Amino acid sequence: MKQTKLLFGFAIFLAAGISACSDDTPAPDTGEIAQKDEMLYMRVAISQPSEASSRVENTSTNFEDGVGNENEVKTLYFKFYDTNGDPVSTKPVTDYTFVTATTDQKYPSVGKVKEAIVSLGLNKGDTYPAYVMCFINPVNFNEVNEESNTKMGDLRDKTRNDYKATDGSFAMNNSVYYGTDVVTGAENVKISGTPIRPNQIYTSEEDAKKSTAAAIDIYVERYAAKVKFTIAQNAIQTYTLDGYTLTFNPEAWTINADAAEMYAVKRFATSAPVDGVTQPIPTYSEVNTMLGGWDKWNDSPLSRSYWSCSPSYYATAFPQVSDNIADKATSGTGAGSTVGDYKLRYYSYNQVLGNNDYDGAGIGETHFIDYTPEGETEAITPHKYTLENTMGKSAFESVNPKAAAPSVLVVGNYTLKNGENAIQAGTKFYIYQDKIYFDASVPENAAAGAQTMLTKFLDANQILAIDEKGTLLSSKNASSVTSYFTVKHPDLAVRGDIAVPHRYVTLQLNATNIPENTPLYYKPTGSDKWIQVTNGVKNQINTLLWQQLSNARAFTQGKAYFSIPIAHIGLTENTTDESPKDENGNIVWSKVRVGDFGLVRNHVYTLTVSQIKGLGTGIENLDYPIVPPMEMDDYYIKYRINILNWRIVPEQKNIIL
Repeated sequence: MKQTKLLFGFAIFLAAGISACSDDTPAPDTGEIAQKDEMLYMRVAISQPSEASSRVENTSTNFEDGVGNENEVKTLYFKFYDTNGDPVSTKPVTDYTFVTATTDQKYPSVGKVKEAIVSLGLNKGDTYPAYVMCFINPVNFNEVNEESNTKMGDLRDKTRNDYKATDGSFAMNNSVYYGTDVVTGAENVKISGTPIRPNQIYTSEEDAKKSTAAAIDIYVERYAAKVKFTIAQNAIQTYTLDGYTLTFNPEAWTINADAAEMYAVKRFATSAPVDGVTQPIPTYSEVNTMLGGWDKWNDSPLSRSYWSCSPSYYATAFPQVSDNIADKATSGTGAGSTVGDYKLRYYSYNQVLGNNDYDGAGIGETHFIDYTPEGETEAITPHKYTLENTMGKSAFESVNPKAAAPSVLVVGNYTLKNGENAIQAGTKFYIYQDKIYFDASVPENAAAGAQTMLTKFLDANQILAIDEKGTLLSSKNASSVTSYFTVKHPDLAVRGDIAVPHRYVTLQLNATNIPENTPLYYKPTGSDKWIQVTNGVKNQINTLLWQQLSNARAFTQGKAYFSIPIAHIGLTENTTDESPKDENGNIVWSKVRVGDFGLVRNHVYTLTVSQIKGLGTGIENLDYPIVPPMEMDDYYIKYRINILNWRIVPEQKNIIL
C-alpha cells in the first residue's frame, strides 16, 4: 500500500492546537496492543505562523517570520512511542503527498501549511503509538537511525554538532514545553512528543483523508539560533590618548564563546547527562526555581518554551585568559576548538578574518562589516546562525562569567593621527602608563620625543646592570646587549599560574643562549651583590623584569576587538529578582541570573551598536583565541530578542562601546 507522507511547514514559533474531533471509523486506543498485523493511518498537520506573532495576545512584537531556506523542508523522520515513552517505530518519510489543509482559527496568527497522511505498520503484539516526534532535515541520518531504540525521554541527552543537514536545509524537531499531556491527563508536565489521541488514528487511508478527519498538530522549532548585528550610523567616535587621535575601523564580526554541540531535543535537567542513567525530568516548579523570578519562560498556549539547558549549561570551568586555552592545547593555540575541560570555542583574529575552515556549523564564516550606505541609518551586516548555548548558575560563579556568555566579537584596527598627520596604517603600537609607544622604530609623523617600547622599558629598568658596580642598564648603554631583549608576553615559565591577558607584554630576555661574560648583572633575591647573568637564571630574570616593569598593552598591526555578551529574554522579563544592572546600566556579573544571557534555539537576537567611543581591547598575537576579559568595562548594546516563528529576544540597542 502506498504511504502518504507529510511535509512540515517551517515555523519556529509554533502554537499548539488540537483539531476538531471526527466521527469517522474509530481505531484502538493509544497504548493498546495490536491483535493482528495491520496498517494505521494518521493525518498530520504542520503549522506555521502566517505572520509575525506574539505569545502575548498574538501581537506582532515578539515573533519574526522565517525567510528563504529557513522554512525549507526536504526530509522527514517520524518516531512513534507508546505511553511509557518506549519506541514503537521510526518512520522515514522521503515522499510527500498532501491533502487539503483544514483551517484552525484558534490562534489567528498560526495557519496550517501542509497536511498529509502518514501510515504506520504494526505487527501483532506491537503497542499502538501514543506520542510522535518529528525530525525535519536531520543533521545526521545515522544518528537518527541509531536513536531508533532510544526512549523518548532520553532523546534530550543525545547531541548534535550542527544546525543544518548536509544539503544546507535547517534541522528542526518538536517544540518542547510544559503543559497538559492529553494522553495521561497530567498537567504542567514536560511535553516532548506530540500526544496522539485515539480519534486521530485510522485503520483506513480513506477515512484519514476525509476533510473531517482529526489531524495531529505537530509544532516544530529550528535547531539554530539567529544573531543580527549592526553598527548605527556615525557610531564610531575617535579616542584621544597622549596627543594622538585613535580611530577604530571595524573589519568583521562573529559569535565567540560558541558551542560545539547542542542537544537533539530541548533539555531541562539540573545536572548533565550520565551514560546509562535516566535522570528524572524536573517538574514545572523545579524549572521555575531554576529560573528564579523569570516566570514567562514557558508558553503552553503556543506549545513552546523560551529556555533550555545546553551542554555548556552544566560547565563549571571557563578560561580567564587566552593562555588558559593555549597552554592546554595539544597543538597550536587552541583557537576555534574545545580544549581540555572547556566546552566553548574562542576564535582568533585571523580565524574571524580569514574564514578558516575550522570546525563548526558554519560558524567560521566571516561577516565583514559594511559602512552605513548613504541615506540609511545603520550599517548593513549579515546575520549569523549558531547552536543553542545557555549558561547555568555555575557560570556566573566562575572566575570569568563573561567567557561563559556567548558574545558578538567585533574585530578591527586602529589608525593613529598626530594632529593632522596620519601614521601609516597597520603600525604596531603599545599603551603603557597612558602613553603610546611604538615597536621596532618610531614611525613617520609620530609626536616629537616618541619612543619605542623597548627603549622605554630599558630606561625604566631597575633589575639589570652592565657591571658589578650596579650601573643600571638603559637604552643609552645597552648597544652591546640590545639584541638579547624583546618586548613580549611572558612565557608560562615566567607567569606560572598567574592569569595574564595575552595583550599584556613586558621586557624579557629572549636570547636562546646568552654568551659567557655578557655584560649583564643582577642581584639575586636576598643578596646585595651584582652577579653575572647566565642562561640558567633567564626565567628568574624575566620574572623580576615583569614584576618591576609590569605590563604594556600591545596592538599588533593596530588590531583590537570589542566583545558584546548576548542577552536573553530573562534580562528584561525577570522583574521579580534583583536586576543585575547597576544604576548606570552596567552589568554586575555577580548578580546575573539564569536566563539573562545565552542563545536558545529558534530565537533571533538583534544587537545594535549606537556608539563606539571607548578603547577596544588590544590583540598581541593574531592567532591566539580571544577570551573576553573580566577587567574591561561593560559594553552596552540595543538588545532585541525574537523567537520564531523566530522568537524575538528584546533588542540590545543603544550599545555604547
